[in-house]
Order: sequence, then structure tokens, then C-alpha cells
Amino acid sequence: MIQPPAEERFCHNCGAPNPADFNFCLRCGARINFLRPLPLLARAPGAYPVTFDVEYPAKLSRLSTLFRLLIAIPQLLVIYALGTVVGIITFIAWFAILFTRRYPKGLFELVVSFNRWTANVYAFMALLRDEYPPFSTDPGRYPVVYDVDYPEKLSRWLIFVKWFLVLLHQIVLYFLGLFAFLADIIAYFAILITGRFPRALFNYIVGVMRWYYRVTAYSSLLRDEFPPYGRRADARPGSGRAIAVSAVMIFPVSIGLIAAFVGVALLVGTITSSTERVTVRYSDVLAGDSTAPVDIEGNLVVLLSAEDPYNLPGVFRQPRTGYRFVQFQLEITNVDSAFTSVNKQHFGLTDTDGRDQGPLLVQVRPLGRVQLERGETERAGVAFEVRDGANPSELTYAPGLAAFIPFGEKVRFEFAGTPARAPASGRTTSPPVASPRTHHITVAVDCGSAVPGPAQVEVAGLRIGPIEIEDPHPSAGRALLANRPARSGARYSLILLPIKILEGSALIIEKTNFRLKDTLGSVRGPDLITFGGKLGHQVHSPGQSPFDGPGTLSR
Repeated sequence: MIQPPAEERFCHNCGAPNPADFNFCLRCGARINFLRPLPLLARAPGAYPVTFDVEYPAKLSRLSTLFRLLIAIPQLLVIYALGTVVGIITFIAWFAILFTRRYPKGLFELVVSFNRWTANVYAFMALLRDEYPPFSTDPGRYPVVYDVDYPEKLSRWLIFVKWFLVLLHQIVLYFLGLFAFLADIIAYFAILITGRFPRALFNYIVGVMRWYYRVTAYSSLLRDEFPPYGRRADARPGSGRAIAVSAVMIFPVSIGLIAAFVGVALLVGTITSSTERVTVRYSDVLAGDSTAPVDIEGNLVVLLSAEDPYNLPGVFRQPRTGYRFVQFQLEITNVDSAFTSVNKQHFGLTDTDGRDQGPLLVQVRPLGRVQLERGETERAGVAFEVRDGANPSELTYAPGLAAFIPFGEKVRFEFAGTPARAPASGRTTSPPVASPRTHHITVAVDCGSAVPGPAQVEVAGLRIGPIEIEDPHPSAGRALLANRPARSGARYSLILLPIKILEGSALIIEKTNFRLKDTLGSVRGPDLITFGGKLGHQVHSPGQSPFDGPGTLSR
């Protein structure tokens, strides 16, 4: 039984300690004849040898309750430091028990004292008491009782399995703690309104804390008696049957909890996740017609083009017999996403036979880059190996964690009008069918420059051509792109493209309207577009010809 120091007595009204020779309480002014020692409950015979109790307060301060977490911060810092010390002491005691079957008494009393300090602070934070916890480990200085009887002998083998035997206790305490947290929230508002802690909720929270400190004493090697499954102060230690049930039931209970957690995660994922679907003609993608930008998780994704079959010697191995390579070009812009990845795990392809597969290679610059920072734009070439008798049906990209878990957003490009492909013999594949919206202009080139000629085409109310080319463009780096010279191993090429609107609505001409494909299969947009030497974009009306046409400058 814990007794308060002889020179102090606690006030029955506020619980504050007072010198024995004072006539009035220093805190609340109560008369000396009402001062008495804190009443302590004797442990019932045969009860578990860990005592925890809190004296029920008659009144509680509304102001202190309102700012309880804020004023408890200094105590929480002390508890954090004490927890580290307790962990080190428990590690030392483990070896002491293994060799001597005894917990060194000095270390035992030190751990109990630290636990007492923690119990005082937790009771204060749970609104059970108003008095600020003393920065002391002495018993009787706070209206919270915590004590553990010192054991003469401890089992050597139990120190190996105590952590396992209390797992079921920990699971039960987790759910009891959730209800205790809800009870504390209810009590918080009750105190602010009435100044009192509802007695039933008070007893429940104290009982849960008593259960917790019994389990903590057992798992931290202070006692060998198995803690009871109960909140009562007079609960007896658990029997051998309780130990056996705890050891056996932990497996089905754990499996059930994991299954429930996975089920809830899948349900939440189904509700919160979304897939943005974009339907596009596969022939248009092959022709280089890009899609509109799709916004997913703060990223803008554009499918620029596809190449089927894809062949780039020196980069890939040869496709397997009966297969071919297919590559998709995407432009990905991280607008305001915290995590945007462009590695292989985030892409997937489904063919017309229903087979799913990941990419063989994702080509970005520089090679090996896997993540985009905010504000960055990257073009990625994603290559797959597809059977000759099938065509791509769906291309999926998940920029974040949605690639691994059923949460987040994805974009799925669904290809319409993909006819079945007849299997080819060997490793040869038939060329892709050109889109009916694609028109070709053949240009004769002499020493890097196009020879002017009558080659032109009329399509969608536009007259396009003839084309003129300057390759390399002699003044690009010095004039319009003075601060942006061509990369090492690259050059600027100028393509002059006359466009005249014959009929239809106004036409907006800008950089996104143009794509250049080189002999190595790379597809990119222009670095610069000019109109009569002026930068930007222009809007032209029917019958108008934008000078001789826009000049697109590419590397």
C-alpha cells in the first residue's frame, strides 16, 4: 500500500498537496479540518499484483480542460525521454533474468517510478484529474495510484514468449482504447458544460488504463503472472487455460483482422479510385494524331502517337517468333502532383485477345529517370511486345500509387477500330493501315533543302503545301533561339509550311498542331513556331493565308 509523505496531506476539494501544519489549502483555500491524506484502496487478496486507480474528482476546471493537450506538452516530452530509458533498462533486465532469474531491484524500482510518472500524465491528459502532474516519480504526490509488487523470482523461459502471449491482449486493448477515446470526447463536452466527468465514463476509462498497465507490466518483464482479461481492480491473474486460449486464438483472430482490413481497403479503394477513359481510333494514333490532355492526380497526360511495328536496331533484342514490338509516345506534365513516376511498373497494355502485359522498356531523357518534379514535362516512349495475331486494345498509365494499390487515379486509352491481325510467319509483320485522315506530300530534297515544287494537298477545308526545308537552319541559334543552342549531337531544321483556309471556321495555328518524326522513329513537337518572323500563335479566318505559312523549327 502506498502512503503519502508524512509532511504532506492532500486537499479533498482539489487534491493539491499541502504542508501538514497549514490551516488552509494553498490552491483552493479549503479549511484545514477538511484536509486529509489521499484515500488508498487496499488490493483485494489474490488480485493481480499491479495496482492502478484514480480518485474521482468532484469538480473539474473548464478552462484547464479546454487547453489540456497544450499544457501537457512539457510532460509529453519528459515521457518520450523516459520511454527510451525504460527500453534500455528492459533490455538489460532481460539478460539479468536469463542468468539469475531476478530483476535487479534498483532497476525494477526505477522502471516502476517512470511508469508512475507516465500514469500521472496519462490520467491528466484523459481529463481524469485537473491537477498538473508533478515532475516527480514519488508515490502519493498525485491522486493517481500506481504500484507493482517486486517479484522474488522470475521465469527464464517466459521472457522468450511474453511478447507473443500478450498479442491477443493488445488486439482487445486496441478496440477498448477506441471506445475509451470516444468516451473521452463525450466527457470533454460534458466537463465544458457541467464541470463534471460522467461517473460511468470515468470508471470505464480507468478500467481500460488498469488493463493496459497490467499488460505493460507483464510484457516489460516486471511480473510473470498472466494479466486477466478484465478491467476490475480485484481481477485475479489469468489461469493456464487463459494462456493457452491466448496462444491459440491469436492466429484466427489475426487472420480475421487482416481479412477485414483488406476488405475495407478494397471497398474504400473501389469507392475512391477512378479511371479516366479516353477512346481513340488506333489508326489515328498510328498516324500521329495526339489526344487531348487528360488530368489525373495533378498530371496532364497526352498520347502523342504509336508505331506498330516498332523497330529500332541496337536498342531492343529481336521480338520472339510470332510477336512484334509496339511503341507508344506519351507526354506527361507534372502540374501539382507530389508523386509522378514514369517507370515500367506504372504502364500496362491489354491486347485484343485480352492479354495484359507490362512494357519491355520506357524511354525517357535522361535514361533511367523514374520521377518527375512539379512543373516538369517529359516525353516517354513505352515499348511492348505484342502477338502478331492481336492489336493493342487498352493502354493504361497510373502516375502514383494506383499502380500498386486499389487507390488513386488512372488514365486508360481505349483503342477503337483495331481490326484483328492475321498471324505472320517468322518475325515479319504487316505494316499498319494508314488512317484515312492521313495525307502524304512527297518533297524532293537537295543538299538538305527542299526543292520548291507544286506538291500540295487539300484536306478538311485547308490547302497545305508546298513545303520548304532548311536543314540545318543557319541562323536559328543566333537569332530566335539565341539563348537555347541545339543540344550536342543535334541540329535545328526549319520547315516552311504554307497553309490556306479554303472553307470552314477560323483556324488556330500553334505548336501543338505539329509533330516531326525522324528516320530513327523519334516523334517530337517543334521547339519554335513563327509567323512571318513573329513568335506565338495566330487565328486565321476563311480565305486568309497566313503569309506563306508558319515556320516550325525543330531539333
